[in-house]
Amino acid sequence: GNTPDFEEKGFSDYHLYTMQGTTTLKDNQSKQVRLFAANNVPYGRYYEVAPYSEDVRIVIEMNNKTEDGLGMPFPAGPVKVYQRDETDSGLTFVGEDQIGHTPKDETIRLYIGEAFDLQCERKCLNKRNDRGMRREEWQITLKNHKEEPALIQVLHRILGTADVEKASHAWKRPKAEELMFEVELKPGAVENVDFTVVVDERI
Repeated sequence: GNTPDFEEKGFSDYHLYTMQGTTTLKDNQSKQVRLFAANNVPYGRYYEVAPYSEDVRIVIEMNNKTEDGLGMPFPAGPVKVYQRDETDSGLTFVGEDQIGHTPKDETIRLYIGEAFDLQCERKCLNKRNDRGMRREEWQITLKNHKEEPALIQVLHRILGTADVEKASHAWKRPKAEELMFEVELKPGAVENVDFTVVVDERI
């Protein structure tokens, strides 16, 4: 089309976006001009429960890479997400998030609302201190009321000096103070994530 696109270049500590071609502004008119366009950008969609929370958030994730059709420094601002409706192929607004300035080759992560048909309950079943060995037993219950499977990442805050003694599910430790369980929940399923965290306070 004849929509002008922008060319980006670094300048000092800034990014300049120079418009290719021209556009006309009438007196007192404001106009939205497309910064850049990309089609068929691969993305991931999953759900996340933040530490201390029981809210299940919807996450859309994209890599800001040239090979994925992006690879431009993104200016900070609101990002709106629309989904194509299969029945009338119109677009339905599904949510929005603010992003910070995002350099190329970084991940763009959008939190676009809560999944009301996924539920999470987090409870500490037991706490005990045995001569300086402090143990906490946790249970996180996940329920999927959707008609399709859901991939849920559950984050749990722990002390940097803590160890995981036993866990019902595989876990990762993205940061020293954070545990992450990734659970693929079948439609209609209820699943308990049980784990014990130990802190050696004798040190």
